[in-house]
Amino acid sequence: MTGDQRFYRSYQMQLYAQDTWKVLPNLTLNYGLNYQWFSVPYETRGLETVEPYTFNQYMSARVMQSQLGQTGPTAVPLISYLLGGKGNGSGAPGLYMPEFRNIARTSALPGTPASTRRW
Repeated sequence: MTGDQRFYRSYQMQLYAQDTWKVLPNLTLNYGLNYQWFSVPYETRGLETVEPYTFNQYMSARVMQSQLGQTGPTAVPLISYLLGGKGNGSGAPGLYMPEFRNIARTSALPGTPASTRRW
């Protein structure tokens, strides 16, 4: 451990819209939409590094080398790191790509059984 503290920052936003429709006296329909957005976290003082390729890219290169029968220290791509995150400038790569399509619909159909008996 280096003993140096890391200060990460991230942002999040959630929007929710809901409505209710009384279908019958004892049956109600609830429906809505939910949207969530979470930013990619980053280290604020520039003490962040990222790998220049994804896990799938690295493993594809390893599989191809195995199929070609290449071995030894030069066959495996060395894992290198780049300075990343917004703390290292606006052009620095983030930990991962942000996802903007986080939309979910919600629905419920609550009701009460038709009964003449009271509790």
